[in-house]
Amino acid sequence: MANEQELNEKNEYFEYVESRIENLEKLILKKDEELKSLILRTVQNGPTQPEKSLPGDKSPIHDQGNIDRVFKDLKEEETRFLGSEGEMPHYKAEELNNQLINIEKREKMVQDMLDSLGTALAILKKRHEEVNRKEATLNREYQKLQEIEALYRDSEGLDALTSTFGQISIDGGSSQENRRTSLKNDNKE
Repeated sequence: MANEQELNEKNEYFEYVESRIENLEKLILKKDEELKSLILRTVQNGPTQPEKSLPGDKSPIHDQGNIDRVFKDLKEEETRFLGSEGEMPHYKAEELNNQLINIEKREKMVQDMLDSLGTALAILKKRHEEVNRKEATLNREYQKLQEIEALYRDSEGLDALTSTFGQISIDGGSSQENRRTSLKNDNKE
């Protein structure tokens, strides 16, 4: 019973983690799209029309293992663009294009992290299923052992009857004579 409760708790936890990952992924993609559209609107409303950045121009990300790096430069760029709160920010098309490229890099890094989490979750689910199968097998084996133990206990009662009634001989002689003869035969050997 405790194992079933443990398994239910593990299943609930896996479902919670999976839904949390999905919610985070949706939120990240939504915020990313909002930021991209804001940057594109700002660039299009600017004095010059910048050329669209080509997907091949993006530089590869070398430090994918460092999660802190994903949003590190965001604060610097944010303070540079916003300045003080009362002023209207001045955006340059080139800076916005660079920021858009950075956002796309971050999006790719976040997507890679989410993919890694998804893979890890799939592996955990597979292991969890294997553990469930092994536990079911162990439970079946345990049930068989309990049945064998019950049969053994029942047979001990039969053994006691056999030892009690085993003294009656089938040949017609008394059991004491049979014992004496078997003892004599044992002594002779």
